[in-house]
Amino acid sequence: MAHHHKSNEQVEGSPLTGHGDGMPRRPDEDGLQERAQVDRLVAGVPLDPAEDPEAERAGAEHEAEAAHEAEDEDAGKGFPPTRYDG
Repeated sequence: MAHHHKSNEQVEGSPLTGHGDGMPRRPDEDGLQERAQVDRLVAGVPLDPAEDPEAERAGAEHEAEAAHEAEDEDAGKGFPPTRYDG
């Protein structure tokens, strides 16, 4: 069974009125930080929000482009290979 972040009374509402309390006016900061850390971990993003994911992405793209250029140099100029007779 799933664990609720709220008590059953908060989820189900008051038995006298049948209305729930809804969202709290101000979320619990500690709870928000903890949930954000878990979400970052699950999503595979850095746990420290100060890290710049765009800089990491640009570095990875540069590495991939350099590897692709190296593969192009290894491929040579003739395509298809000359050993095939058309």
